[in-house]
Amino acid sequence: MRTTLTVSGLDSRFLYGDVRAGDVEITTADAAEDRIEVRITATGDFVPAAAAAVLERCDGAASLIIPRAQENARGRMTTTITIPADVRTDLTCAGDITAGRLRDTRLRTTAGNIQISRLAGTSDLVTEDGQVRLGRTAGTTRVYTETGAIDVRRTSGRTELNTASGNVRVRRGEGELTVRTATGPIQAGKVSGYVELSSGSGRIDVHASLPRTLDTRTTSGDVTFRGRYGATLIHARTDSGHLTFHGVYKAALIRADNASGSTAFRGRYLRRLTFLTSGAAPVHHD
Repeated sequence: MRTTLTVSGLDSRFLYGDVRAGDVEITTADAAEDRIEVRITATGDFVPAAAAAVLERCDGAASLIIPRAQENARGRMTTTITIPADVRTDLTCAGDITAGRLRDTRLRTTAGNIQISRLAGTSDLVTEDGQVRLGRTAGTTRVYTETGAIDVRRTSGRTELNTASGNVRVRRGEGELTVRTATGPIQAGKVSGYVELSSGSGRIDVHASLPRTLDTRTTSGDVTFRGRYGATLIHARTDSGHLTFHGVYKAALIRADNASGSTAFRGRYLRRLTFLTSGAAPVHHD
């Protein structure tokens, strides 16, 4: 089954969606457009849910409602939503969410993955068991997943990434970056600006590119520093993990708080380096 729904006259430039069956793909049209189009493709047990879909205009905004499919439904359903580029979205979905460019969006899925090429404005992304993959982010971006991994190609603005047990990878981070995970490892590459990384038992690997401040904390995970550090304030804390400093340091200030693990400096410094430590373990210099 294939069906197409449209709505126009969007005074508030806002879309609310509650899609309780299948996956969602979001594409953007020119901002001058005044129409939202929804195309649904469904097979098998998902056909009744697609037939019951409602897209309507309410107080100048668009509302999309698609009910649940029957339990243990066979078949599949994909809902493709085309919105003008300046329309804000608040969408809840049962399956995967895929999008190109979005601005000012709130997306939630219970078991699916979220994949977006570019984000701007204020964005909140939540998934319980799925993974989150992002291309570029700008503005304020907040991501939370319970067990899935988070992979971001490039961040700018203010970015917060949170997961209970998944892995987190940021390939390039600019602006303000905060990453928190309870058990998963963190990989942060070419980070600059203000960076805060926290993991319970997972390890942290940092490859910095002249950050302003860098704050890392683990309970038992190891932390390894690489890259270039200028007039950087580094605060590394761990209860029982190992702290290892590689890379090049120029007028940096390092404070290493290590309760019972080892601390090793294996980098080189071009100008004065201040290294403050606390804890029982000595600092090893190579």
